[in-house]
Amino acid sequence: TNPFSIIISELVHGRLFDYLCTQSIIVEDKIAKYIRQLFEALNYLQQCKIVHLDIQVNKNCFYFFIEFILFLNLAENLLIQTEFDQVKLCDFGDAIRLSNLKYTYRVNGNVEFAAPELIEGNQTVHYKTDIWSVGVVLYTLLSGLSPFLDETEEQTCANILNIDFNFPESQFPYAFQPVKDLIQQIFTREIK
Repeated sequence: TNPFSIIISELVHGRLFDYLCTQSIIVEDKIAKYIRQLFEALNYLQQCKIVHLDIQVNKNCFYFFIEFILFLNLAENLLIQTEFDQVKLCDFGDAIRLSNLKYTYRVNGNVEFAAPELIEGNQTVHYKTDIWSVGVVLYTLLSGLSPFLDETEEQTCANILNIDFNFPESQFPYAFQPVKDLIQQIFTREIK
């Protein structure tokens, strides 16, 4: 038998990024709250020995951030229940239960939020694989941009593998240094 359960929860507003697009001003405290909730969800998954492997946000809207207007496009598996201001992680189609066996996984589809080990497809996935994706989500929510996205998928993959990103002043005019430091700590690779 398959030990998975399906839980359906009423999500009053829908996708996180779409919800944030409706807000006139997005403050770092609000983003910090959502990222904290996401880390709590990942902590629970880690206790269950599960990695999600497909955390991303939908950027299919006009994103009003401070004075910038951007149009971006992606899928999403972070939803929001506005009544309780809670982020929900969904779509566990790529999730796996970790065991003593080494598990390698190659990303299918969108690589923009993928950790280097998913791009390479020959390194063992682990809990930090999901943490990398949270770093991309955090960067994206703060700036409206993807840290590694380039003109082609190959260039995007090269940027991820080389950890080639920066904090453009025009997109991060008000981001506090501790947030930038956190993102830089998340975007590190372990030496094998």
